[in-house]
Amino acid sequence: MTARNSLKRLVRARMRKTGESYSSARRYFHTEDYEMTNATTKLQPGLWPDWVAEHPWLVAFLIKAEAEARNRGDTCCDHFHIELAFLSLGPPVSDWLATLGLDTPVMREDTVELLGMNAERGSGVNGDEAWFARGQRARAARRSTDPVTECPLVSVDEVYTGELLELASAEAKLHGDSIDERHFLIALAVLLFAGSPPTVGALRHLTGLSSTEDTSYDVRIDDNREWMRRLAASHGADPGMFPYDIHGPRP
Repeated sequence: MTARNSLKRLVRARMRKTGESYSSARRYFHTEDYEMTNATTKLQPGLWPDWVAEHPWLVAFLIKAEAEARNRGDTCCDHFHIELAFLSLGPPVSDWLATLGLDTPVMREDTVELLGMNAERGSGVNGDEAWFARGQRARAARRSTDPVTECPLVSVDEVYTGELLELASAEAKLHGDSIDERHFLIALAVLLFAGSPPTVGALRHLTGLSSTEDTSYDVRIDDNREWMRRLAASHGADPGMFPYDIHGPRP
């Protein structure tokens, strides 16, 4: 189900509920993509690990990820919302993505489609009502002066999103930095490249994390487990224990 079809379901659900015409109901959902119109300067309390506050860029970035979830009517922030937030960043991220040959608009559309399919699977027997409620929540979030308070998220996907955070943290620690967009490109690589990213060295060279020249951006590793093992080994972790244990104690 595409983002456009998701919108049509919301519109038709409203038509059934209110008796409006299609055009009238369509005006209720005034955007085909859930654009973030209300910025906030704070994370929702209690959703993220306490250590996140130590990384200013990460805090600002996760605020964008939360907004991606709220503005789509979702109640759980997951790795797809993080991907959308990353794809929306300007330079240098947009320059890196262009160098890597990624079509950002298409990737955003595909990610929104995945979110729509996930929402449909979770809507249960009362699908139309669930979609209508989701649309109402999205609309309220876009219009709210304080979406964190008025449209709170219920949860964060702990497994995949937690692993992304731990990967970015490990990459930043390796280079003696606070987490920023360079480290998140490494963390998101498997997701961005559908499981077949360029080499870790190429991504590090592209972002300036490594001075060792490696421009093999078109080299893909078919086995993403091998890519992960190499990444884990570069962090000094046991490749056989990858992904990182996000429930264990932090060093």
